[in-house]
Amino acid sequence: GYIPGDYKVLFNLMDLSWYGFDWAPDVNYIGEYYDDKSSSAQASILSVAKGTTITDINAKLALGGMISGTVTDGENGIGNVAVRVRNLMGSSISLGYTNGSGQYTFNRIPTGYYKIYVSPPSPNYGAEWYDNKPSFDDADPVFVQAGETASGIDFQLEAGGTIAGRVTNSQGSPIQGVTVGAYDTTQTARILLNQAGTNANGEYSIARLPNGYVKILFSPPGFYSSEWYNNKRHFGEADLVRSIAGQITPGIDAQLEEAGAIIGRVEDSLGNGLYNINVMCVNTENYSVYSANTNAAGNYGIYRIPPGNYKVRFHADYGNYATEWHNDKGSYADAEPVSVAAGQTTEINAVLLENGGYITGRVTANGAGIEGVRVRAHDSTFDPEIFWAFTDFNLNISWAFTDSDGNYSIPRIPTCSAKIFFDTDFNNLNYASEWYNDKSSHDIADNVQVTQGETTSEINADLAVRPPLSITTTALPDGTAGMPYGAT
Repeated sequence: GYIPGDYKVLFNLMDLSWYGFDWAPDVNYIGEYYDDKSSSAQASILSVAKGTTITDINAKLALGGMISGTVTDGENGIGNVAVRVRNLMGSSISLGYTNGSGQYTFNRIPTGYYKIYVSPPSPNYGAEWYDNKPSFDDADPVFVQAGETASGIDFQLEAGGTIAGRVTNSQGSPIQGVTVGAYDTTQTARILLNQAGTNANGEYSIARLPNGYVKILFSPPGFYSSEWYNNKRHFGEADLVRSIAGQITPGIDAQLEEAGAIIGRVEDSLGNGLYNINVMCVNTENYSVYSANTNAAGNYGIYRIPPGNYKVRFHADYGNYATEWHNDKGSYADAEPVSVAAGQTTEINAVLLENGGYITGRVTANGAGIEGVRVRAHDSTFDPEIFWAFTDFNLNISWAFTDSDGNYSIPRIPTCSAKIFFDTDFNNLNYASEWYNDKSSHDIADNVQVTQGETTSEINADLAVRPPLSITTTALPDGTAGMPYGAT
């Protein structure tokens, strides 16, 4: 019954209790993509042809670890508390809830270190990280071993903090319907802790916050610009706001400015609208980034953009449509700037050609191919390290993973000068990342000249093996016994 085409296969164990079926909680195997891959990006592609059958698409699943504990108020268990497991990069691994006795259990957790966060349903309690810590960075890591249970990961909740304020426009009138979010302070990942909306008077109140510092984001409706407290454009610049257990922190206000919009259509050479094309605009002065994806007709709209000059990029994640900047340019430096005015809409269209160039090569260590290296092509006209200091967005031109023999092929490259980064951290590989050609940073990396429609080959790398890491300590927090994260 499969329509001919390319497919990726995921083997995953589901909690069938969501569908009303009995489910055995001791089923503890980690899902994977075919062929023994941890992500869709790395998964092997199966090409299904009309009238044919592909056989022997098998999998051998690895045993997972477990985490268990109890959430109480010091005496009684607290039910329906949201418990979330995150890896050390801040990505969410699993989400569950305590039962009526305050107990929770996670299974199918890969071997490694994790940080646990609990968020109670009642305003009488505050959220917290394990072990009674106020932030992701401060949280004690919990080590999980395949086939074993990290038990006793308990929480004793106390009164939470509350942050309140009022949101108005430049004339001092209240803005209703603004979503105000309280975020963890970590730079590793943007982690939303809790949020609330403004009422008719522009007032909001965010409860159940940890006893510590947070960052506040104001996301308004209509033609107003989003901003971080206090009148900051980026997460990294945002002022810290103190949340105090059992108290209200008032006066965390915002005055939002009127914004503009960029709309348009993205189509192919035949005039057909292209679906799910990412359109991103970058402020030329402060590197603020706003984005949207095209709909089924190829139309897009990026709203709530502060007035200023922007450069607009069009990027596909499928086919071989070459990434381009407005107006039909291959780099940020060459892109024509677009002016956005308060209360006005600017129309910017694009035609993408399915004749992107390729960058190919092989990644090795002492001559042996390395699988799972993420190879990224970057615009050579600006340093991503400077760019990332302002925003969480990534402006890769395109990227690809190495196969089992270390070969890679990056598609969708326009005519441009690119710099290539061999990223081993994405899959926690035991090799040192580097820029081409054996360089330590973007600014000194060799340029790779690419012509749209052609292949630039032999962009290779021979990576150094990271030395073993040994850590000696007199004491480890409860639940963290085991090898240090990333050690061999």
